[in-house]
Amino acid sequence: MSLKTPISQHLIAVKYRVLQSLLLTSIAAFIVVAFVNVINQRPLANFFAPMTFASVTYLLYFFSKNIKYRLIVKLIFMTLLTVIYLPIAWITSPGSFSAMSFYSILLIFVSLILAERLAEFVIPALGVVEMLFLLQYETAHPEQYNLYVSMPARAFDLSVNFVIVIAVFFIISLTLNHHFDDEHQRLFKISITDQLTKLYNRRYLFQKMEETHYIASKTKRPFSLIMIDINHFKRVNDTYGHAEGDEVLKSLAAVLMHSCRKNDIPSRFGGDEFIVLLPDTDYGQATMIAHRITDAFKTTTESYSDIGLALAIG
Repeated sequence: MSLKTPISQHLIAVKYRVLQSLLLTSIAAFIVVAFVNVINQRPLANFFAPMTFASVTYLLYFFSKNIKYRLIVKLIFMTLLTVIYLPIAWITSPGSFSAMSFYSILLIFVSLILAERLAEFVIPALGVVEMLFLLQYETAHPEQYNLYVSMPARAFDLSVNFVIVIAVFFIISLTLNHHFDDEHQRLFKISITDQLTKLYNRRYLFQKMEETHYIASKTKRPFSLIMIDINHFKRVNDTYGHAEGDEVLKSLAAVLMHSCRKNDIPSRFGGDEFIVLLPDTDYGQATMIAHRITDAFKTTTESYSDIGLALAIG
């Protein structure tokens, strides 16, 4: 029996951020389109339709701030753009003679970006079917389409709306790139961090040791390692429980982060063993840092003096 992989909560969060960006962008785009239609002396329907959709989109943006409404807002927005606005705008405009060919691709693309579950892809699929139908309908009923008053007006309309469509694509790309970069940084941090102590893990330590050794061999500059073990740590777990033991480990991790310098690499090697990589550091400097760590951890060791808790540092 196979289990379905759940949708990543981080992916959902990214899509909702994209949704909010698109809602704001759509409000601006609807308003610009409405006034471009006024300049082009289009029928009043070409002004009121986009302004109405701008108002509805603003309401959707308002409700999207509440997490419990976000799913329904997204579905309404997808349906509004692809299933409702596309045919209305196509029929009330000059159709394929106008910028609607640009917008139809954009609207379907937006729905594809926002869709998460398989059922939601029905909405952009309906948009494709609608567009194919509208192309055929336009040919069969040319009398229903109000063409431009002049060719310069058509050129102006296509130019402005082409810029709007490209701008929306650009905003979508920037938004996605920004959040994918954040997600990449988050995953990278997880991959190099010990979950309990939030220090670097063994994998990252080995990588930095190789880099440091290579640089040191080329530049003839020293580097040092401080190896740390908590003596009698098992007694903490046996006497006070593993939760208490975790607190001791986190206490040492806090000491290491506070005692180390900016370029040092404090890491949890495993269990109660820690290693600090010190680039550009000789034996004398490393000894001073080791004493600083021991002194800073005395508060914890004294709290467990009954079991002989102590640091062993080399």
